[in-house]
Amino acid sequence: MPINCCNRKAFNSFFFLFVMRGTAPPAESVIAQRERQILESMRAVFSSSSSDTSRKWLLDLVVEYMKLFPDQKAAIVDALNDLSHGVFVDPSAATLWREHYLATLRLDQQKMNIQAINAARKKWREQVLENPQILFSRLGPEIPCTLPGTKVRLEALGEDAPVRFDINTAPAGILRLIPGITDAEVGAWLAWRSERPFASVDDFQYRGSLRPAILAALQFEK
Repeated sequence: MPINCCNRKAFNSFFFLFVMRGTAPPAESVIAQRERQILESMRAVFSSSSSDTSRKWLLDLVVEYMKLFPDQKAAIVDALNDLSHGVFVDPSAATLWREHYLATLRLDQQKMNIQAINAARKKWREQVLENPQILFSRLGPEIPCTLPGTKVRLEALGEDAPVRFDINTAPAGILRLIPGITDAEVGAWLAWRSERPFASVDDFQYRGSLRPAILAALQFEK
């Protein structure tokens, strides 16, 4: 099963963030209503789509929710952008937040750039509300690969499984499973695809500039 940006951990975080949103804990009736609406949206997604595990289910869910509950479109878009920090919409979002966090660590209030962040969040919301498909525009195609000879232990099933992931969406923790890869190479990989998703295996091999030994550890599907 490919590991993508919309894995179970991301979905659980989003579900909790959206259901419990607000300046104070919502009433139980409100929580129940939000949970029911999320589940209705999930059912609509799964009934209208294939069971392809590589699909970006979280983004599909958000788009479906916007269709079913148009009066709450802004709320669910804000929840997604808050969780993802706007990276689905804006190629400069990661840099904006990184500079903010570094300034926060230094307690440098002048460089925290709160005004720019608030303006960016407003822009991201407006862009998604105008065209929800923009959420999929920066992910690029799914390009799965495996690590021959490398397996992870699935404790719940009591068995080992091969490591298989999408090079356009795999998190840093998965990339670090590649034998011999350095933190610098992982960081560069994330930066390359953040600037522009890889369009193909050839694009990845050309633009990625990884060492031959690292490329040799990757087996791409034909």
